[in-house]
Amino acid sequence: MASDILDSFSKYLIDFESEDIAGSMKLRLELKRKGHNISYADALGYFLSRKMGIKFLTGDRAFADLSGVEYVE
Repeated sequence: MASDILDSFSKYLIDFESEDIAGSMKLRLELKRKGHNISYADALGYFLSRKMGIKFLTGDRAFADLSGVEYVE
């Protein structure tokens, strides 16, 4: 049962490279310097969404005024 549920989400998984992790950490540091305190996981998600040219959907207020973000409350 759990494996069936996990399989249903497999179409939403994306691959990423170690360079993406490095890029997301650089982006996280840049954002932190501008007063945006975001998690490592969110930094990776935001970085990958920008790389893929899609919006980053989040309810985290730290992203509310950033480009390429669909902020929801």
